[in-house]
Amino acid sequence: MAFPLYDGYHQFLEHFADRCGIHPNTMFLKGSTKIGFTIKPKPDRVWMKYGDASDLDLTIVDSRLFETIESEVGIWERDDSNRRNMFKNPRLRNDQRNRANNKGWFRCFRFFDLPPLSCMHKLDEAMKSAPVKACCQIDRPRKAFVFRDWWGVYERYEYDLHQLTKGIQSGSLMHAPAEPRQYQEEL
Repeated sequence: MAFPLYDGYHQFLEHFADRCGIHPNTMFLKGSTKIGFTIKPKPDRVWMKYGDASDLDLTIVDSRLFETIESEVGIWERDDSNRRNMFKNPRLRNDQRNRANNKGWFRCFRFFDLPPLSCMHKLDEAMKSAPVKACCQIDRPRKAFVFRDWWGVYERYEYDLHQLTKGIQSGSLMHAPAEPRQYQEEL
């Protein structure tokens, strides 16, 4: 949905492959970027059409990068000053819980939940310098998700679809209109 031409999509993935040493076949975009609307099982987010303000959710499946992140996160979290800050600061504590949950459930690290890690320097730089405007004709925010294996990706989709189905069956999600709603920034 984000790339008017396949060449732009290819250029975007090659950018990450060149800068991070990750094969482009182990990367793809997920979420509304791929299917055109969000299935996030939240009443204010479900069935929202991909639009100009939508982000790019880059998925990377690389066990080597995952294990490097896992090791550095462990070292960072065991540092006494980092632990003290984590328990004082609600945002850092929430990030730590999210890291633990996503790592445990889906074998995934979300780029935005990570503390400052030296191993993330290349990916951080690649995220900032990605040729998004050239590839998409519009600058878009970007997020990255690093999975240990393809099973984690599968389990994430299974979980989201299960939560979506559960929300629809329980009536907690709004009744979907015939067409996806316009995208709105999440506050």
